Amino acid sequence: MTKILDLETRDGRIDIVDAEDRAYENPDSFEIPCVVQRHSLGEGDYAQVIFEFDAIEGFGGERLWLKVEKVSEMPGSYVGSISNDPIVCDLRFGDMVAFEARHIIDILEESSAKEIMG
Repeated sequence: MTKILDLETRDGRIDIVDAEDRAYENPDSFEIPCVVQRHSLGEGDYAQVIFEFDAIEGFGGERLWLKVEKVSEMPGSYVGSISNDPIVCDLRFGDMVAFEARHIIDILEESSAKEIMG
């Protein structure tokens, strides 16, 4: 079985931004998909999330796509593999990460993702 990262790194903690909180705090400039969409992902869909890093002062975070590999029994909970190459953080393409619907800032359904991501 593939290990799911706990998001602890040797340089500090990595957190996934709560997109619901961010959208609430910035309603005119930070839009996220509706709650029904964020709770309805299936395996093969892609979710974009923002990772923030304690160890990198002054850096706001990095947006990464996660391919949904597993839909949890708990509603709105997923496990996804990182589907692009992180530039700043200690994460890698293919790393498995647990995330929730509240973290999602954008969605690509599997059919659309094939055209865009290959």
